[in-house]
Amino acid sequence: LSMPFTGWWLVHLVGWPLGQLWILGSSVIYAVATLSAVWLLVRLDRLWTSGVGNRTFNLALAIVSGVGFVAIAALMGAKPV
Repeated sequence: LSMPFTGWWLVHLVGWPLGQLWILGSSVIYAVATLSAVWLLVRLDRLWTSGVGNRTFNLALAIVSGVGFVAIAALMGAKPV
């Protein structure tokens, strides 16, 4: 949960403007991937307790979350400043 705040703090320390496309893009991807992961955890808990759920949609949420976090790592590694 602290990752966005510590990331923005580090960007501020370096002196980069927060309006750069790669920083804004990674923030949006982080929000989507985190919401997808939380939604997936709730659905998996419901599936575990009641046995009712759509496994295909759970797989789609897992893929969105995984691809999102890999894309963030790629953006942060490339740092296209």
